[in-house]
Amino acid sequence: IHKDPERFELIKKMWELMLTGNYTPPKIASIANKEWGFKTPKGRTLLRSTIYRLFANSFYYGYFEYPVGSGNWYKGNHEPMITQKEYDKVQILLGRKGKPRLKRHSFAFTGLIRCGECGAMITAEEKNQIICSKCKFKFSSNNRLECPKCTTPIEKMKNPTILHYVYYHCTKRINPDCTQGSIEAKRLEKQIDRYLSNVQISEEFKNWAIKYLKEESEKEVSSRENILASQRKAYNNCLKKLDNLFQLKISPLNNDGSLLSDEEYAKQKTELVREKARLEEILNDVQGRVEKWLEAGEKAFNFARYARYWFSNGSSQEKAQILKALGSNLILKDKKLEIQLQTPLTAIGQIVKRVPAARVRFEPKKFGQNEAKLEGLYCKNPIVLRAMHKVRTWIMGNAGDFWAPDFKEIP
Repeated sequence: IHKDPERFELIKKMWELMLTGNYTPPKIASIANKEWGFKTPKGRTLLRSTIYRLFANSFYYGYFEYPVGSGNWYKGNHEPMITQKEYDKVQILLGRKGKPRLKRHSFAFTGLIRCGECGAMITAEEKNQIICSKCKFKFSSNNRLECPKCTTPIEKMKNPTILHYVYYHCTKRINPDCTQGSIEAKRLEKQIDRYLSNVQISEEFKNWAIKYLKEESEKEVSSRENILASQRKAYNNCLKKLDNLFQLKISPLNNDGSLLSDEEYAKQKTELVREKARLEEILNDVQGRVEKWLEAGEKAFNFARYARYWFSNGSSQEKAQILKALGSNLILKDKKLEIQLQTPLTAIGQIVKRVPAARVRFEPKKFGQNEAKLEGLYCKNPIVLRAMHKVRTWIMGNAGDFWAPDFKEIP
């Protein structure tokens, strides 16, 4: 799908006029026809019905429903003309005459958090309000076409103030009488940001921590080789036992099964085959496991360094990924979010709390405080070393259980 070179910028200007709140759709159509000389692909002027359909079309902010009326929505790979927020504002100005967009794109944290009182899932809803530009009365814009106080039509208001809120609350599907109230999305995000700030580390500490993990892994190369040699020996012995067992089974001396019965042969063979498979898995995955836990360790420290930035500046999907990566048992009770942090992040949080040099600094570095000096400080600090040992030990045993978005840097 390509831009229409003749009409793309003109239609974009129509959206811009509508977003000011100072023009009605018929007025914009008149301007386009008379002042801009706008023509449709069939060479016709813009009709009143066409301009309303244009401003109700979600395709302009990047989404479309297919088949129409099916409820199946897709994100197109074309360049959006407007943002989703701008589309929503126009729908409010039109008094919700337009097609409602797919609501599930708006809420980052649904399906992740449970109510601390009844255990039901936390859901979300949005509320839109307008402050009438004529009488200054604030009212809900849902299902309204005019101000309930002065009856001014929304689409004729000149630059009205539009307020948009998202609230999270218990679904009450387990207990309809659950007493938990709702919390605004901004307040919930502040609490999540507080968790992220408690594990946020400096760029210098992140670099040192990843370097430390790699150096510790290299120190164990000889130890891993010894273990690997031992496992190879055990594997070869297992193969020899299987061969000896087979030779005994087919031996002429065992024609009557007196040396090895069919049942005993089957039993011993099953045990040896199982042991062979176990040893093969170890031999084939030694290097893979090392790479896997090093990658998990790198992800943990990259997450601690960059997640707070991406939570503040990322999309709804990225915010959901960050909350999911923070930990488990996400509980919302009395408008307070509780998170059981992943073990590596708990250990990193201990470093951030007790070692100021590992934290993000907002003031310039002190003269002479270079990276080498900081690395020397980290290597000698028992708090840092204990926490790093905890991170490394947990990840070595649970690398497959650790998950975090693959954040690389801050632009």
